[in-house]
Amino acid sequence: MWIGGFGWLIGFSLVTIPDTLLFWRPIAGGAVLTLAGVLVMERAALRAPRYLAGLIALFVAVAGAYWIAVCEPAVAAAPEVVARLRRLRASTHVPPAFVWVAGVVGVIQLLWAWRRSRSEPPDVAPHFLDWL
Repeated sequence: MWIGGFGWLIGFSLVTIPDTLLFWRPIAGGAVLTLAGVLVMERAALRAPRYLAGLIALFVAVAGAYWIAVCEPAVAAAPEVVARLRRLRASTHVPPAFVWVAGVVGVIQLLWAWRRSRSEPPDVAPHFLDWL
């Protein structure tokens, strides 16, 4: 989960080599965002795994929104990085529709998991001999 969570940030650092230090602010903000997201997902995986799929989808949406709002403008403001990416025929654009779909899917998965947890009958098996 940790490698997957930080994968987008590792990719951002690799894309901007040798000018990575110019982007220290977006990278630091992404590291804080990713650390918070991964810690929440790790806690959910241990305590309530049914919520994990929805949390992963929401994290993808939040990371995508951060990319669109912070990282993509920072890359666009560095002409040498844009020229290098153009030579490599690479793109750093994340479609906003992707962020919306990931967010909607995450919310639906979380609501489904919450509804399922409320509709399950309580575990009464350990107490069936209490009347003895």
